[in-house]
Amino acid sequence: MVIWGGDSGTTTQTGGLYDPVTNSWVDTTTVNAPSPRLFHSAVWTGSEMIVWGGNQGSHSVNLYNTGGRYDPVTDAWTPTSSSGAPSARARHTGVWTGDRLVVWGGTDETLYYNTGGRYDPVADTWSATWDVADVADLQIAGDDVKVYNIPTQLDIAVIEFATNLIDATSMTHLHIDIWVPQGTASTPFFGLGLFSFGPDGVFSGSPPPQGDDSQCVVAILEPQLVFGQWLSLDIPLSDFTEPDYPPALEETAHLAQIILRSDAVQLIVDNIYFYNDGS
Repeated sequence: MVIWGGDSGTTTQTGGLYDPVTNSWVDTTTVNAPSPRLFHSAVWTGSEMIVWGGNQGSHSVNLYNTGGRYDPVTDAWTPTSSSGAPSARARHTGVWTGDRLVVWGGTDETLYYNTGGRYDPVADTWSATWDVADVADLQIAGDDVKVYNIPTQLDIAVIEFATNLIDATSMTHLHIDIWVPQGTASTPFFGLGLFSFGPDGVFSGSPPPQGDDSQCVVAILEPQLVFGQWLSLDIPLSDFTEPDYPPALEETAHLAQIILRSDAVQLIVDNIYFYNDGS
């Protein structure tokens, strides 16, 4: 049995391993351990304990969206990525699915959340709970790319930066390079979307968009999109804010997600960035 963290008058980053055969305890290392906290979640994967979230003290506003993976064999901690992680929270639920940690709910001690995320400890990556795609890193001719495996046609993959919102008000375009492998779809289709948390900078709830949140998906169709070759797209942000058909992206100062949608079951993605073309 592994226990960690909590409050014994002050929050702690210590823990222990209990051996029921010898009826004995061994301290867990504090080297690279998550910061002291309570009201975090902890799950057992079969080989590691994953700790995530929590706060610095009871009713504290010092909340965390960080965590760590503890290996009892080596007595070592590995930090979990905070890139794309859910917003900082405590008193949430964390469950292990067999290959992912799923975090949902919780509170910032003022508001209660109906959001969450999925954490892949192998890739050390987070994705939204409604993001059904798996993502992997790949090198092609020395170039690092992302491979999105989408289990069902027209499902969604999400690149999320909700904890580090992007202000693209001074930008004019979004660039992305994509490759759709031959034979992964019946007809080439690719949709690229942007999701904004709106002026308040906070997710307003599900199903999105709610409140001042907004989103828009731009469709890329034949003949521009073809199988088996790289396609470089430079999409004006005005295509999202002033689309031919609603809904429109209402603002670009609080961007939280890039949405990938395709009838392909696999997408290879590279070189995603916002830029100003000088106009």
